Amino acid sequence: MKDHVEEIKHKLSVVDVVGGYVKLERAGKNMRARCPFHNEKTPSFYVSPERGSFVCFGCGAKGDMFTFVERIEGVDFFGALKTLAERAGVELTPTRGDKDKNERSREFEILEDATIFFENELKKNELAQAYVASRGIAPSTVQIMRMGYAPAEWRSLRTYLKARGWSDGEMEKTGLIKRTDKQTSDPFYDVFRDRVVFPIADASGRVVAFSGRIVVDDPKAPKYLNSPETDLYRKSRILYGLDKAKQRIREMDYAILVEGQMDLVMSHQAGLRNTVASSGTALSDEEIRDGEYTGLGLITRLTKNIIIAFDSDAAGTKAALRAAKIAMSLGMDVKVAFARGGKDPAEIIQTEPKAWAQILKEAQPVVEFATERLLEKKLAHKDLHRGIRDEVLPLVATNESALDRSRMLNVVSTMTGVKVSDLEQDIMNITEDRGHVTPSNRIIGMPVENMSREERLERMLFGILYGQNKLNMNGENDIQEVLGAGRLLHYNSLPDIDKSMLATHVETLYGEDGPQLKDKIDMVLNLTLERTKRKRDEIGREMRTAIGSPRGDALLKEFESLSKEMSDITNKLSSRQ
Repeated sequence: MKDHVEEIKHKLSVVDVVGGYVKLERAGKNMRARCPFHNEKTPSFYVSPERGSFVCFGCGAKGDMFTFVERIEGVDFFGALKTLAERAGVELTPTRGDKDKNERSREFEILEDATIFFENELKKNELAQAYVASRGIAPSTVQIMRMGYAPAEWRSLRTYLKARGWSDGEMEKTGLIKRTDKQTSDPFYDVFRDRVVFPIADASGRVVAFSGRIVVDDPKAPKYLNSPETDLYRKSRILYGLDKAKQRIREMDYAILVEGQMDLVMSHQAGLRNTVASSGTALSDEEIRDGEYTGLGLITRLTKNIIIAFDSDAAGTKAALRAAKIAMSLGMDVKVAFARGGKDPAEIIQTEPKAWAQILKEAQPVVEFATERLLEKKLAHKDLHRGIRDEVLPLVATNESALDRSRMLNVVSTMTGVKVSDLEQDIMNITEDRGHVTPSNRIIGMPVENMSREERLERMLFGILYGQNKLNMNGENDIQEVLGAGRLLHYNSLPDIDKSMLATHVETLYGEDGPQLKDKIDMVLNLTLERTKRKRDEIGREMRTAIGSPRGDALLKEFESLSKEMSDITNKLSSRQ
């Protein structure tokens, strides 16, 4: 695997790869463009040919050519490896250390064989074809979505796969067959029987699981049956239809999230190809889990905007708000589409496709949607306030922007008549009860708005050292001295891509030769000033509880000494202007 990566990097440059997706222009020794991962007017996306990396100083995206393809194509590492290998003309032959990869490849192969079996069986079964047609699904859509049928027999798929050389162990591992608890000479049987089958693919388009919809409704059987979790299929990491929707999501800069397979299929058939489905899978409130992107985590790499369009009954509304809260925790801008009358999206699209397009157009911001659903219940004032506290404000608290939270509270206040001050107090109680509500497992890159000036200066100075450590420029010893051994150790322990990002940031501001000596000295003085101010403020807070004691007198002397140091540094900076 490592050999393949190095061979690809030898044959392709990061400029070749990124330049295939965005228009790059020269910016010193780096290349610059408008970021493909967020909307911007002024270019803040830079590519460093020397370091083989990219970084956006607007949204924080960063990485190498493999990371870029993962993000822009919405695929995992193996998907990016395959894409770049094909472009570089590198054959991905198994190597000595690829045993796990070979097993993984066989799992994909058996699932592909199962998909072909189901597709062929649908062509033979008139009852299943009639059911699909009754749902308004066109033959061309059946083909695009690779829909199939699992015969109403106990072991038809197993028999087919055995004839193709697959073992029971491989079928069981990929969730195609089950083992019965009963004593029998043949303990294995097919998971899917007498069901229309929807193949579930990963972001690269490789089938990883199936979902089966029963053809003839039976109160004793579940309407939908999904594959069990396997090595390839982790429910939190998969959104049905993402492989077919990712390009359209990127182009339109928003995604539509529906609940079921039928909703997804009909949405795509109606031309809404930026639609994905949760399909009963567990949405995760993490962007990354166990080193891999979750389903919604993958969406955040394509867009920050999402419309949730679940069923409009009580259960659908509850599920929509739960999904909205998760999406907001990942930093997404969330709207909710609501169709009155209790119909699901597939039913509306089948009978009134234009009406569904209008419903999506009228989707409301999630806080507005949740508040309106509460108002429809016509609750007493006390119960309304409780409902706002329990159902609406947790959504507001999830947003990490103070400005956005303030705007949302004003909307809730206007809609309900509850005072903003009361809502603010409830928000404070929520955050105190739960700890500070922030997105979990967010990848924090170069957006530095929330950093202290001290940390921004530290990062800038380390970027100078890291990017110019071979140039032996005057003043670098002073920079190392002021950063200190502990902070240098901290920054040196950063991943190479983060170090590269800091160095590229310096180059974008000062050019490839870096800042002049005067600029470096100014940074050092300002960093020293910020550190001294922080120490003085800490002592000032400690003094409040020690006034009148010997400890208080000592603190006062230290406070005055630090104040003098700050004054001296400020005077020195002024004299350098």
